[in-house]
Amino acid sequence: QWLWHYNNERPNMGLGGMTPKQKLAIVA
Repeated sequence: QWLWHYNNERPNMGLGGMTPKQKLAIVA
């Protein structure tokens, strides 16, 4: 399920300024 969230939020990287690694760190 984390993968779905990651893929769903990926387009917002530029808007949120958060990198995929940071998102993974939060989920983990």
